[in-house]
Amino acid sequence: MAGNEQGPFPTIVLDDIVEYVRDLLSKGYRKGEIKDKLREELGTDGAEPSTRSMETLISAARAQMLEDSDRPREEHQADAIEFYKSVLRDPKAKTSSKIAARARIDSILGLGAQHSTLDDPEDKAAKARQFLKETEPE
Repeated sequence: MAGNEQGPFPTIVLDDIVEYVRDLLSKGYRKGEIKDKLREELGTDGAEPSTRSMETLISAARAQMLEDSDRPREEHQADAIEFYKSVLRDPKAKTSSKIAARARIDSILGLGAQHSTLDDPEDKAAKARQFLKETEPE
């Protein structure tokens, strides 16, 4: 990073990289696939971008996409939850699809693995129940 305030990439290149990541996200690429693509595109002379740099690029692209949508994160989360609930309700959906839908709902609601011993599971459960109640169609 010697002499460069923006890290390993000049600003103009950084903007192009974030746009590239946005394109991959819009095409449905998952985080691991995006990292593989970034390694292919940015790796030079056997060196590759750090995991932290790639995470930062993915986060920046997601933040830009959210900002461009002109909708709050909560609306996107509610839409996603409703979609995954429709998968759970679909009698023709495969069990694997229902398990994946349940996992995505849990992830959106932050019900996955605990990230901190300071997190109160009861508090999270109450917040999740409240969120589901608020997003439940009438």
